[in-house]
Amino acid sequence: MSIPNKNCVDTLLALFKKTTKSRNCVSVKLGKVNNDQIVFIKSNVTSGPKVLLAAGFHGNEPAGCWGLLKFFEEASSDIFNSACISILPIVNPSGLRKNCRYNNFKENPNRGLHPKSNKKPSAEGKILLNNLDVLKSCASDGFLSLHEDVDCNGFYAYVAEKNNKHNSLSPAIANTGTTFFPQHANGTFGIGTVLNGIVIDDNNNDGFENRLFGEGTLCTVCTETPGKANFNQRVTANAALSKTFVQYCSLHHT
Repeated sequence: MSIPNKNCVDTLLALFKKTTKSRNCVSVKLGKVNNDQIVFIKSNVTSGPKVLLAAGFHGNEPAGCWGLLKFFEEASSDIFNSACISILPIVNPSGLRKNCRYNNFKENPNRGLHPKSNKKPSAEGKILLNNLDVLKSCASDGFLSLHEDVDCNGFYAYVAEKNNKHNSLSPAIANTGTTFFPQHANGTFGIGTVLNGIVIDDNNNDGFENRLFGEGTLCTVCTETPGKANFNQRVTANAALSKTFVQYCSLHHT
């Protein structure tokens, strides 16, 4: 994959649009922030688990968007026919364009989305909440949010699963991430604890992944590839994480 400008929103959306036609998907405009459309790609597959993949909540984490595109373009037809895969390719276009974590209003698009949050949602967050019924339906079996930690050298992820039924999602995500990067050191991290590459005891997150989990999504994953690593390696890793997540949801779908 050739990436001439990793922060070019127009190029990314054009490439997603091109692949949408060949993947039995339709593109839907959820809403507009200034001149930027928040695009949602919805699968027409009617069998298998319903899985939603998202990237670009933070504009200085571009490898998630490009990794999601790489997965969208290159994954086998078998994988795309095994699940109803929907995509939020760029949640925060204005931030991505400026390589800035926040949007044009200096808001964090992945905060203020939980009902118990004391923060207000961003302009993009309001659009997600206005379309919550559609999005949670498309994410009923799983939601993956691709992020990057720009200050980090190691991989880690946040994982939540109803009843932890299969006890294999966390190791599957950790194993995929650490194929490409060192594992984040164990120990206290923010308001949680990192153990074997997975953040545990993180119950105060008011991001979209926690909102969907509270709304009934069976499993949610927020991955954090290390922003200090090589960009192309991060893109490839995010594509691989997307594949691992979809395969997990397909394998355990009932």
